[in-house]
Amino acid sequence: MLKEENVVEIEDVKAKAEEKKSQDEKEVKLKEYEDTLGY
Repeated sequence: MLKEENVVEIEDVKAKAEEKKSQDEKEVKLKEYEDTLGY
């Protein structure tokens, strides 16, 4: 029982990390785009 909960928790943490990573990548791309425009 506990083991299954841990797996779900780990998956949740992984999903949040992936979400944050893609969010950071979007911000970096936006920043780079703004740099090319000269903002």
